[in-house]
Amino acid sequence: VEVAPSEHPPLIGWFAREPSFHELTTGGFRRPDGSAAYAYWKPANLITETYFSSASFRIAGEARLPRLCDPMTGAIYEIPEKCVAREGDLCYALQHLPCLDYPLLLLWGDFVIQ
Repeated sequence: VEVAPSEHPPLIGWFAREPSFHELTTGGFRRPDGSAAYAYWKPANLITETYFSSASFRIAGEARLPRLCDPMTGAIYEIPEKCVAREGDLCYALQHLPCLDYPLLLLWGDFVIQ
């Protein structure tokens, strides 16, 4: 799974702009069974601010759509089709996913055992 920034504009009316890829802290993980996770968040000063925005990513090398996991609540969400732009058999963009001041996870396969 390759993850890269996407050039989709932010949602009008909700956010001034999406953070650039370089403003995010990210990390990818793969298990021996082929399942994978990609964590992303925008660091913020927890004493002086609360952060909520959106982020868009381009995914290559993976036909399956990920699920979105919020590790603070344990909730796992299917990503709505309106947030997915197919760009080929093994390439798609995920548009305007939530971006917070703590890690959210994109999950492929059974990365998290429930």
